[in-house]
Amino acid sequence: MTHPIYQDFIQHVRDIYCLGTASSLLRWEQEISMPKKGLENRARQCELLSGIIHDRMTQPQIGEMLCKLYEPKVWESLTGEEQANVREMRRARERAVKIPKALVQEVTRVSTLSHEQWATARAQNAFAIFQPWLEKTVELQRQVAACLEFKNPYDALLDDYEPGMTCEKLDRLFGDLKKELIVLASWAEGECRKAGQKPIEGNFPTEKQKALCVLLLEKMGFDLESGRLDIAVHPFCSGMAGDVRLTTRYDASDFRVSFFGVIHEGGHGLYEQGFLPEHRNTPMGNAASLGIHESQSRFWENVIARGRPFWRHMLPVLQDSFPEVFAGVTQEQVFWWVNPVRPSLIRVEADEVTYHLHIILRYEMEQGMLKGDWKTSELPAVWNRKMKDYLGQTVPEDRLGILQDVHWSMGGIGYFPTYTLGSLYAAQWFHQLGKELPDLEDRIARGEWVAIRDWLRDKIHHQGSKHRADDLCRRITGEPLNPQHFTDYIRRKFA
Repeated sequence: MTHPIYQDFIQHVRDIYCLGTASSLLRWEQEISMPKKGLENRARQCELLSGIIHDRMTQPQIGEMLCKLYEPKVWESLTGEEQANVREMRRARERAVKIPKALVQEVTRVSTLSHEQWATARAQNAFAIFQPWLEKTVELQRQVAACLEFKNPYDALLDDYEPGMTCEKLDRLFGDLKKELIVLASWAEGECRKAGQKPIEGNFPTEKQKALCVLLLEKMGFDLESGRLDIAVHPFCSGMAGDVRLTTRYDASDFRVSFFGVIHEGGHGLYEQGFLPEHRNTPMGNAASLGIHESQSRFWENVIARGRPFWRHMLPVLQDSFPEVFAGVTQEQVFWWVNPVRPSLIRVEADEVTYHLHIILRYEMEQGMLKGDWKTSELPAVWNRKMKDYLGQTVPEDRLGILQDVHWSMGGIGYFPTYTLGSLYAAQWFHQLGKELPDLEDRIARGEWVAIRDWLRDKIHHQGSKHRADDLCRRITGEPLNPQHFTDYIRRKFA
């Protein structure tokens, strides 16, 4: 029987998390349908909600209950899932009590307003519009980091997205990976040239793309009765305790934009739908980390949907949907068309190999911004210089450079490294899945993707935040995160 102190505690926790889903819903509606003149009031709504959540999180009653729950006799009476909820709530509360309510509210207000300024700046290709807001955002994140009293300020922000990860670990991981990527990118680009990659060009009507995207989600096992798909400038997924909102964007000249965008966000959505219903509005109903969350999207988008077996099944579907474009196209042509390895300007359109150089660039810039290495006005030039050094690309305009990502407008400093961590985890999941499902490639080629979802659901989704990311990886694969699985996967794929 559940301990009475825990019963009281978890009800408080559910109320806090439920308020968090209301905040997420406001953010989603801001992206999808809010009229422009509603922005000021929306910022106020989000600011008020963040203050209420902070009050609930820091109230003495929660602290007293946590102390009682950690008493040996009470702790031993709890299940593993209950202990995880207590552990994660204590971690969240310890962060919350160190950050003043006024600062929490100001961060929320500025991020709500800043996002719209970023969208305007990007549309007008004018960094100067966004510059003062980025200055405010960086300064506020410095203040948050200072409150948390980590030795390295960036670690304080990173820990919010990837608990336990540090710059020391990332520097070592990214340093080794960068060397491998430079070699792999050159080799894989050569393999692409040998294959004689040719673009597949034509017209892809938006309505047909929408129908195809719905079909993809259904085949992946996404439940459209507890989720929906909309259009946004920057695709994203919002999970709100069983209510999962996905977005994508459409390009009539290139269906890959929506196709892979939906598969990517669908991977996130499957994770959100895979949390056990009894754990909704608790830490156990949330991801182990953002790196694990990203592993789900990148697993589906890259490992599954850009692999040869996938196109044995999907090419006939595309030939039915767009016969004038895909008539006579072979599986090998499609494979190389969706897997071009070559340096590019845009992160979300980058290939699997060079993508991580985009992430390392942002990781380095975020650390520099926090330390004050550059004036905000200098950031576009710093970005452009790093793009030239790492990817050999000359950035023609800020819209294709420093203004391309939404994250900094929303205060998401520390988020970008989780994308690379997600790719590394995804390759490791695939390696383990292949050992447990020997006929994996045949299942993919037959379109039997729900079996893959069910494996992910059992091993990862149902676990919620019961285990920290590294521990979860060890439990599933028998070893910690191992980048070798990713580099081996890339070599096999392009050989």
